Amino acid sequence: MKSHRSQYLEEGGEDGAKVDLSPMIDCIFILLIFFVVTTVFLDERGLQMHQQPEAGDDVSGAVQQLVVEIAADDSVAFQGAPIPLSHLSNRLQLARQQGREARLTIQVAGQSRHQMLVAVWDAARLAGIDQITFSTED
Repeated sequence: MKSHRSQYLEEGGEDGAKVDLSPMIDCIFILLIFFVVTTVFLDERGLQMHQQPEAGDDVSGAVQQLVVEIAADDSVAFQGAPIPLSHLSNRLQLARQQGREARLTIQVAGQSRHQMLVAVWDAARLAGIDQITFSTED
């Protein structure tokens, strides 16, 4: 005599047996709502930009104006004289130590790589210069 269970398996089972997926879908929606509500959106900061002084502003007295130029071939010049990028931070730091507040303007040629602007910006920050502006030339 066969048991009831083995007889059920031999016959192929019940037709129309379905798994109810609605509790699983409800759980997924609840988890989705939970993660959306508890997500922390970070305020990522990029490069801090300062507006260039206007033509009427008096910056000649107490502020030392420094200029770094980045040419189209990615060469760097400080105050008009060519300089290797590795020496730029030291030169900026020496110029800053003259006792006056220093503002740096980075003049970038339009064809130069962005990497050079970031490298000069990093060198200036390493030298302790906080007021940095840049301009582009075509």
